[in-house]
Amino acid sequence: MYMCGLAKTQDAYETSLRCVFDELNRLDHRLATFTAAREKTGDDRHARVAGNGAGLSLADIQLATCLVRFDAVYFDLFKCFKRRISSYSTLAPYLRSVVMEIGPAAMALDMPQIVHHYYSTFTSANPNGVVPTQAYQDDYLDGGITKYQDSQGGNDARQRAGSDNATEQDQTDASERRARGEFVRGVSAHRNWLGDEDFPVESDRYVLFVANNCPWCHRVMIARAMYSGIEDLVSVSVMFYRRGGDNRWRFLPDDPAELKDFEQSHPELLEGIDRADPTDNGFTIAPDIYKLADPDSSEASIPILFDKTTKRVVSNESADIVRMFAMQSGAYDEAMLGEIDAANARIFQDINNGAYRAGFSSSQAVHEEAVRKYFIAFDWLNTKLAASKYLLTDDAPTEADLRLFPTVYRHDPVYHSRMKLNVAMVRDYPHLNRWLLDMKKHPAVQRGSRIDHCIAGYFGRTGNGLVPLVGLEHDGVNLY
Repeated sequence: MYMCGLAKTQDAYETSLRCVFDELNRLDHRLATFTAAREKTGDDRHARVAGNGAGLSLADIQLATCLVRFDAVYFDLFKCFKRRISSYSTLAPYLRSVVMEIGPAAMALDMPQIVHHYYSTFTSANPNGVVPTQAYQDDYLDGGITKYQDSQGGNDARQRAGSDNATEQDQTDASERRARGEFVRGVSAHRNWLGDEDFPVESDRYVLFVANNCPWCHRVMIARAMYSGIEDLVSVSVMFYRRGGDNRWRFLPDDPAELKDFEQSHPELLEGIDRADPTDNGFTIAPDIYKLADPDSSEASIPILFDKTTKRVVSNESADIVRMFAMQSGAYDEAMLGEIDAANARIFQDINNGAYRAGFSSSQAVHEEAVRKYFIAFDWLNTKLAASKYLLTDDAPTEADLRLFPTVYRHDPVYHSRMKLNVAMVRDYPHLNRWLLDMKKHPAVQRGSRIDHCIAGYFGRTGNGLVPLVGLEHDGVNLY
């Protein structure tokens, strides 16, 4: 496990990861065999790893001291990121029985101290120093999902006050809040609309600049694929999932020296990424697109809906782009607008942007509050989805589903670890997990999604640079 978390190369990490899970699988099978023998013969010695003594062996004690740290620490921090001990049908109850027999006090099993030690010590894997103190505090196999329940039925005081915005975070004292370590998302400056006088609806006129790892880009890519006629109306240019040294979105670099270890090992990651500006305007990074019409622009974000005729940015607000695509395709249902906007407000504040506030804030207090709202919102979603196939209907996804999907899609393979949102996984919420799997089956969602780019983009430019591509299996498709 240490060889995973402290590996210096991607190959060394992946080799160690295979060893860890080959051994965990072997132990689970071994214990299952012994358990079956115990039930058949009544011989309790078969309940242990060694299987050849009347009580605990040294092997049991050594194994237990590692396994109690696994879900709480090694799984996320050391990127032993394939399967939690709690998911093993035999290994998990075995661990509980061994700990009870030794005794938590005898094991010095102080989970808050253990978690704090690792997250504050291994700074290469945790550069912002925030400790996920809300998870695994009382139980080494339980992140505390039951502590985060939507007791207000989706209508907490903040929502009833109508203070939520479906596209923007509160900008009050933004500079001071950022200085204190809070993540505060900026406001999109370009809010024009397809069909306006300056931007008539014409084929082969518009291009959408995106990066597949960005969730705001992801929502517009799904909308482009889902709404009829938009793929023909708007072309796409895919930028590199790793920003350059100046933290600017860019095209795929030509210099092989700029590729990282994991990209050398997985060249398939680079497929589908543009190496150059397809509009022939000489863009190399995202700010160039804004500066073409406005040399003083300080904008740098994506997605960018760009007009090749006027050489202007139509919009860089993903929520607006999703809605204008729906309107242009005739899929916009004005009768549902109130329900959609209400759902979007909470989805944006507590889930979409909440994930970033949890993961990208260096303030412990901000992190913990964001985690609380995020998982209470997950409980709210799970309750809603018990009553309908999609968030608001049984018929087809609405705009609310499209805006929710990128975050839920990333949670298990990325955010659980990278954003320290390790209270629970999507698979722990049966109705939300069912919705995720249903959404993933939709052909438009499949065309608009690249989970490998999500994993490579988030992990490939932070911390120790080890990329847990095994996380592709985390979203419920592989049920262990």
